[in-house]
Amino acid sequence: MLDDLLTAENLAARLGLSRQSLAVWRLNGSGPPFYKAGSRVLYRVCDVEEWLKARRRTSTSTPMRDVGGQE
Repeated sequence: MLDDLLTAENLAARLGLSRQSLAVWRLNGSGPPFYKAGSRVLYRVCDVEEWLKARRRTSTSTPMRDVGGQE
């Protein structure tokens, strides 16, 4: 499991986002699942992949739905 962990910095770079965007997503619960190890934030690659798959769209007008099925 330890081999498939990404730091917030690694994930932000892979997604082309700022670390601040990930921090905001952690705060409001809209980002991928994560672990806290002391002050470090870690993401499992498989969790990020699942999170991304759930956000796949074929149109920009397709509404996003949260885990509870609401917009």
